[in-house]
Amino acid sequence: MEIPTEDEAVWVRRVSALVHSLGGPLGKEDVIAQQLWKRSKQLAVKHGIKQVEALDYLLRAMVSGTRGDPPPKPPWEKGSGGTNA
Repeated sequence: MEIPTEDEAVWVRRVSALVHSLGGPLGKEDVIAQQLWKRSKQLAVKHGIKQVEALDYLLRAMVSGTRGDPPPKPPWEKGSGGTNA
């Protein structure tokens, strides 16, 4: 369920940069990225999905929240496709 292609630190830095570009709280990007990474691992194990799917869901939920939109459907819900469409 892990993301095997690159080491964890690289992924966390990428997520941190994404959090920053989305307007995350200044100076908190790394902490938020580490929390998202940890939670994506937990969700992947719990729901039997790939970690990248869980991370994608968490990032989409974060973006939806900043826009005031409802969160996307989780990828572990049957037929959700990870979107609200």
